[in-house]
Amino acid sequence: MDPSPTTLDTTAPGPRRPAGPRFHQRVARTMAAVALAAVVLLVLSIWLAGRGLMLNGMRLRAEGVAASTAAAMPRGGAPFDAASWADRVRAATTDAVAVLVRDAAGREVARAEVAEPEAGVVVALAPLAADAAVPQGSLEVRLDRSRLSGLLALAMAAVMAVGLALIAAAAWAGGAVARRLTGPVGEVAAAAASLAAGDLRLRPVIHGDDELGEVARSVAQLGAGLTRMIGDLRGAAAQVDAATGSIASTSRAQHKAVAGQSAALEQAASTVAEVALASRIATENAQLVHPGECPGVSRAVSVISPTVTVSPSRTVRSTFTGGNASAMSSSAPG
Repeated sequence: MDPSPTTLDTTAPGPRRPAGPRFHQRVARTMAAVALAAVVLLVLSIWLAGRGLMLNGMRLRAEGVAASTAAAMPRGGAPFDAASWADRVRAATTDAVAVLVRDAAGREVARAEVAEPEAGVVVALAPLAADAAVPQGSLEVRLDRSRLSGLLALAMAAVMAVGLALIAAAAWAGGAVARRLTGPVGEVAAAAASLAAGDLRLRPVIHGDDELGEVARSVAQLGAGLTRMIGDLRGAAAQVDAATGSIASTSRAQHKAVAGQSAALEQAASTVAEVALASRIATENAQLVHPGECPGVSRAVSVISPTVTVSPSRTVRSTFTGGNASAMSSSAPG
């Protein structure tokens, strides 16, 4: 027998702990933290790698500028003003901070420079040809690193923007995946809470044949078993009620029968008492009329039973002594 809505009466549980963050929220936070750490490491590695690559690139550029400038120095024999030539070279190179010309002995011949920037400079040296205006000398070019710092800041901003987008995407994807994975877990938890509260109507939806599906199937079977058990208990209680009613009806019928038999016995006892009394009176009358001539009547009256039991609570006794007869009714306690 499967009853309609089934509800169990359960004792009130103790105070429940306040609900913490949901599982998918914890997963999303964890994935966001992992993505943040990954982005920080990525930004740091990109910054270090980019810085090294840009420094190398700027050094190569400085070396290229120094080599091309050394090759463009006028040859010996022509009038040559090293200071004005150095000024022209520095002015022609946008990020050049200083241009220095040294002779073969390493003495400075000419210098053209501006104030050195806070970002620093990149230095490159190039040898001068033997037939140059300053033979066997060297040319030193110093380039401004501010451009390099600007490029690094731009790259860092781009990496940070991409990193923040990756963090947001990782948190969203983690939450979505966690919600998809923990949806069945929530259904099983809701069904288990319903069973604990005494409501056996809710059943979890079974998804797949994995461990989570086995748990959902077990909870569903538990609810179905409890429902069947409640139905069996109700059926047994109904049968007990029916049997109790039948026993009560039989008892009432037996009580009525016993009451009827008691009334019949009382009537019979009353009749016997009346007969005994009539016999006594008849005997006394006979003796009065013919004294000593009715011994047979006396003997006949003495044959009557001296005691008649009417019921457990009432006894009618007839006693004959000699020629006198007496009858009395007494009530005895149960």
